[in-house]
Amino acid sequence: MAEIKANNPDFQEILEKITNIHNKKSNDYAEDGDYYSNFKFAAFVGDTTVDQVFRMIIGIKLARLKELRKGKTPNFESVDDTILDLANYACIYASYKGPQKITTNPLEREVSGEWLPTFPPPIPTKV
Repeated sequence: MAEIKANNPDFQEILEKITNIHNKKSNDYAEDGDYYSNFKFAAFVGDTTVDQVFRMIIGIKLARLKELRKGKTPNFESVDDTILDLANYACIYASYKGPQKITTNPLEREVSGEWLPTFPPPIPTKV
């Protein structure tokens, strides 16, 4: 097998950025020794699962990105910051799911309803 070499320095720079963001924020949010404690706590408070917490956070970031792409001027984080946050949450979610559930070849993976949400999402009805 041929050696794989990094050939996109911009991509490598983004990976370094999200790694730095993750490490800094993790110290603020997670308990020592449990990288996912904040997500577990949010699941407890929300009476839901950790998977649902990740989906909600990712959904919130996507909704913000959708609104900013319409031309709204951000008050706090830029579009680039939102994209980096989205990448970070996706990576944290993948690490939570565990490497045994994430493969690099989609043909080797059975996609379950738990891993990927239904698209388009159902339209909520008023209760």
